[in-house]
Amino acid sequence: MGKKVVLIIIGIALLLVLVSTQSGSTGARPSDTEGSAGNIFTAAEWRQSDCLIVDTSDMCLNPAGKWICCVYVMNDCQYNIAIDKVMLSWTPDEGEILNKIQFRHYDTLEWKGSGPSGTLIDIEDCPLLPGERVCICLFFDSDMNGKSFTIEFTMGDGTLVTATFDTPARMRSLAESGLGEEYSCSEECCEDCCPEECWPSE
Repeated sequence: MGKKVVLIIIGIALLLVLVSTQSGSTGARPSDTEGSAGNIFTAAEWRQSDCLIVDTSDMCLNPAGKWICCVYVMNDCQYNIAIDKVMLSWTPDEGEILNKIQFRHYDTLEWKGSGPSGTLIDIEDCPLLPGERVCICLFFDSDMNGKSFTIEFTMGDGTLVTATFDTPARMRSLAESGLGEEYSCSEECCEDCCPEECWPSE
């Protein structure tokens, strides 16, 4: 009789352990939502905007003031991302027009049109692989010297990245480059991004 009681007690204890283990696990996967006793738990999600770095430290303005080159964007994550739209605004706005955007990619991705300040431009998606860095050039119909700019990128998932910058130093011809580094683009910008625009013919 004593052995039967012991076996019953052991069986009940094992059953309680099994029930407790099953009720304590949600089995959540990334992007799943689980509920427990009135509480909601959502697994962490990543946003493409968290991955895009905008670097405007190496920009240049061509002598006529109509090209801005060497705005760099980089994917700082281990996931593929894409830029879907671009909006460029500037002040003072005196009716100037943005008429071309180039992403210097493996094959140059280009938008051409007529974009006043603040126009949302739906470009052909610019994909960025993990760690990839791409140069952007902006082309205008007028001299953009003395402007302050805001550039906004809409990512493939709809999230936004915004950066601001002032008109960079003007490029100079090779003959004038001895005036100082502030008057010319860096070697990386000229060779990697805008070699045909860097040094205009004299």
